[in-house]
Amino acid sequence: MEEGTFKVTEDRKIFLDGHEIKRVFGFSINAEAGSDPEVVLRVAVDQIDIEGYTNMFSKQTGLQT
Repeated sequence: MEEGTFKVTEDRKIFLDGHEIKRVFGFSINAEAGSDPEVVLRVAVDQIDIEGYTNMFSKQTGLQT
């Protein structure tokens, strides 16, 4: 599979560049003439870890800065 490839299989599995993306709840595709198409994914996660802001969205700890 080529880089920059988005694929949805008949059994509703989602792949990006050949890697399966789990827990996708939805996606939208924006395709305009003369531009590369864009895909926006909605993915469920149990935890968010952004360097410097670990668990900033955790229900238990609230917003950490």
